[in-house]
Amino acid sequence: MIMGFIIAGGSGKRMTSGHKPSTALTELPLISHVAARLQKQIKPVIIINNDPGYLPETLDLPVARDFQPGRGGPLVGIITAMLYARANQTECNHLVSVPCDGPFFPETLVERLTGASGPDTPSIAVSNGRRHPLFACWPVSLLPHLQDWVAAGNARAGQFLKDCGAIEVDFPLHEDGTDPFFNINTPEDLAEAERILAARRSAGMKYP
Repeated sequence: MIMGFIIAGGSGKRMTSGHKPSTALTELPLISHVAARLQKQIKPVIIINNDPGYLPETLDLPVARDFQPGRGGPLVGIITAMLYARANQTECNHLVSVPCDGPFFPETLVERLTGASGPDTPSIAVSNGRRHPLFACWPVSLLPHLQDWVAAGNARAGQFLKDCGAIEVDFPLHEDGTDPFFNINTPEDLAEAERILAARRSAGMKYP
């Protein structure tokens, strides 16, 4: 069994609102775009978030809080997802992660990442020569290794995946030339995402 999860536990300090998941992209909160896209590919989906009060009320998904808030970066969120799977989805053997600030990821993301991952081997998305460690497939069997890694003071998801021999899965650019893993970190990024969506709708292109 495979489960999806959205990493939404960051501080969002570079965004004006400071609450990235609830930041509006067109008519919807950013995390709602991401959740809808992921749920088309996999269920169940959970959210890793430490301040559920800022999540949209219409987002009817389970929320798990980081077991170690404020420390260890997104790897702590990944451990939290694995612990949740162990406790609530005992047959789950792989997890697919996406960040809450990347609304344009491919429709084939889950299928291709899980197809490349092995029982103990993760996989990672690549586009335009860049690796995207938060778009990845994580075998739950890596939990003890990941816990030791974070306990030793490590926080880089990309380095952990590299050390585990993660399989790289290359994704092409979208037909309008945009990177499928474009992420929104600043108000300027948000404005660019709005421009991308407006251009696609105007051209009659499928979103995203």
